[in-house]
Amino acid sequence: MGPTQISAGSLRLTSGTAPLFTDNFAATENPNTNNINYNLANRQTGTAAQQTWTGAGNVQAGNPTNVNAPSGTNGDYMLLAFGGQASLNGLPLSSGNVSGPVKINFDMFTGTATNTTDWTSFTLRSSGNAFPVAGSGELGFLYRTNTGVQIFNNGGAIANFGSTSAGDQFTFYLADSAGTGSPFAGNGTKVVVLQGTSVLGSYALNTGMGTSYLSFGSNGTRIGGVDNLAINNFQSNLLNPATQVSLTASGAVLELDGVSQTVASLDGVVGSQVKLGIFSHLTVSGSTDSTFAGQITGASGSLTKSGSSTLTISGTNTYTGTTNVSAGTLFLSGSLGNTAVTVNDGAKLAGGGIITGTLNLKGNALLDVMTAIENSNPLDVSGITTFGSGFGIDNLTGIDWDIVANGTYTLINGNINTANLANLNLENKLAIGTLPERYAYFQNGSLQLVVIPEPSSALLASLGAMALLRRRRND
Repeated sequence: MGPTQISAGSLRLTSGTAPLFTDNFAATENPNTNNINYNLANRQTGTAAQQTWTGAGNVQAGNPTNVNAPSGTNGDYMLLAFGGQASLNGLPLSSGNVSGPVKINFDMFTGTATNTTDWTSFTLRSSGNAFPVAGSGELGFLYRTNTGVQIFNNGGAIANFGSTSAGDQFTFYLADSAGTGSPFAGNGTKVVVLQGTSVLGSYALNTGMGTSYLSFGSNGTRIGGVDNLAINNFQSNLLNPATQVSLTASGAVLELDGVSQTVASLDGVVGSQVKLGIFSHLTVSGSTDSTFAGQITGASGSLTKSGSSTLTISGTNTYTGTTNVSAGTLFLSGSLGNTAVTVNDGAKLAGGGIITGTLNLKGNALLDVMTAIENSNPLDVSGITTFGSGFGIDNLTGIDWDIVANGTYTLINGNINTANLANLNLENKLAIGTLPERYAYFQNGSLQLVVIPEPSSALLASLGAMALLRRRRND
């Protein structure tokens, strides 16, 4: 597969190319505005279209009443007034039609009301119910005439914004607790809410959602409106997974929105950028080594290194989803943001960069320490470093035990949880190399490697006596 080069501008991969359902509410010519299902064939698209709305109270389509919609909207929106509500009862959202993360977006206009705290609502509930104070495993949202926003779960508000200023476009990204599966499968539900391009917040619902119904509603004196509803399942591999991606100029951008994409390699110059949308996932696989010197950004976007190749990351990166090294090597000479890094069995982490988040090295993961030993440049980890059972001296690579000098070497700077760590302290030393009477062990104080000749019998006896004395004092 040939390379994909981005030399200017952005290449945007988005889930919007194959929607589950959309409704633009085009109904200006509607002779009876109380018929909210007018013109469905022309206004709805998607694999689940057409869907009828079930209305209750004052709900209309095609009414040009002013609800502070953009100029030119006319009657092409759904009006909800004085407690009216509408539900998509024929389109229950479940793990059957939403197998992974999902993106739901719409326009919700501030409308008019005598009481400026009156609202229009959006809900995902176990039945078609637009009242926003949602119960356990449900989500409720309201937008007030004064631009205030509240978000509800488990019978109460989980977020309250007295006023907002980022406009009338709202987007809800939903996934399971891992950020990779369906939010409706009962495996926990995470929700990220955007107003325009501004993130209002990220929330974990108290219970994972089951089958849910989408509704809009209003209350009190509110005359509000909703437009341009879209429900988009995340998509996979809009590019061929064998594609080698290269960002060849400063300002070149690869953007993922609602997409999980695998590429064979990722190269990028300083000033280039990969934007990972919420819950989007980039996997760098294949057997071709690559170096990315640009910046990877994105709230809740994730990165996986798989395949036999080495991916070198040398820039300053700020994405906050997970980082998984499942195979091959991740060489870090730059920095990662507040991401949880996991190095799986058989995979390797190398370099002397910075991890602002946490690090977990599985029991059979590999840690290349050449940079720390030869250049006195250890890995810096701001969060806690943990280990899988049995991780020890034998998990270190990039070191020639026959020529390394005796001494103490810092391998990882930071807060080390030594539970599960093998070869901790002198009494658990391991024989190294082919030369006789040389040993190595870990000691705490960051993660330090100590290389020593054979300790004398007297020293070992002294250590044993000290340990016995400590036990007696603690008895």
